[in-house]
Order: sequence, then structure tokens, then C-alpha cells
Amino acid sequence: MPTEKHPPRSIDAWLKQLDEVCLPIASHHHEAVRRVLLDSRRSLREIAEQMQESPAIALAMLREANRSASSFSEPAESLEMALNRLGLKRAETLLAQMPVQEQQQIPLPLR
Repeated sequence: MPTEKHPPRSIDAWLKQLDEVCLPIASHHHEAVRRVLLDSRRSLREIAEQMQESPAIALAMLREANRSASSFSEPAESLEMALNRLGLKRAETLLAQMPVQEQQQIPLPLR
């Protein structure tokens, strides 16, 4: 008999549940960001601008930068700040761990 899953009842419970969600990345966004991360001529601003093309990538980077922000007094509020905290190698590793799909396979509200 399947058990019904009840929605979270507190803000902390909602945050915990939402933090576990890993949104899919369109393959063309994934490849474009991967290329700029590997290009040593690119500035953090240029990399951040490319990441902004995919809200799922931007969310994942900000989420990770702020998750490990215990040593920082303020959360990272921009992608440039998040990239500075994470470092390009860590950002590249995070990108490689994200689920990639063709854009047509991603539900319309998540594109």
C-alpha cells in the first residue's frame, strides 16, 4: 500500500525538500557553460553571464556557494561572487554532475 507524501509544514522543511531537487540542464546550455569555464581568457563576469542563460545552472552554483558559506558572513548574491567562492574547478565539477537533457525533453515550465 503506497504511503502518501505530505507537503512540508515549515519553512525549514520546504527548504530541505527543495534543496534536494536537481533541475535538468538543456544540453546546449551545459556545453556553452562548459566551454567558457575551460577558456582561460574568460573573466568571471563573462562566465557568470553565460551561466545566467540557464536558471538551473545559476541556481545550482549559488546554492552550492551559499551551502559552504559558513566561513563567510554574507551569502553570495551574484554568480560572480559564487564563482569566486567556489573556484572554477569546483564550478566545472558541479556542472559535470548536473543532469543534462535535450531541451525538448525538459518540461516547458523548467526551460
